[in-house]
Amino acid sequence: MTLPVTIRTAGDADLDAIWRVHRTAIEQTCASRYGPDVISAWVERLRPESYRGVVQRGIVVVAEDNGKAVGFGQLDVAAGEIQAVYVLPGAQGRGIGAALLAHLEVLARAQGLANVTLHATLNAEAFYGAHGWRTTGRDVRKITEQISLACVAMEKSLAVVSSE
Repeated sequence: MTLPVTIRTAGDADLDAIWRVHRTAIEQTCASRYGPDVISAWVERLRPESYRGVVQRGIVVVAEDNGKAVGFGQLDVAAGEIQAVYVLPGAQGRGIGAALLAHLEVLARAQGLANVTLHATLNAEAFYGAHGWRTTGRDVRKITEQISLACVAMEKSLAVVSSE
């Protein structure tokens, strides 16, 4: 069941909301697949101000429900990579993540990208798979010198299939 949400381009005024969504989703949703040491190191490096550069130079969108940010997504066009799709735990299961992902895919296609990649958290692999993404391998992202984040490399073709 999808409730109406608005997806719009993020701006500097959204930095705190993006940080809150990101941190809360990691702490509550990602904790199902990662240990407390990984979660702690991951969220410790997040700060509202750290999103400013990404918002100003990249494509970052916010999902709002009744004027409140409940999710965000991020696309790096130069890398051809969707770098984030996060939804507040209390808003999950309502189609918001799917709407954010579809919106980013439309934006990627509009930017001329025929294929996109992403590095999914372990808990999100099934979500992306259900939306047409294909697993290409396993990967590890360094959080600190001592702590790494296991993730899943995925890709999707955005090429339009001709009906001829």
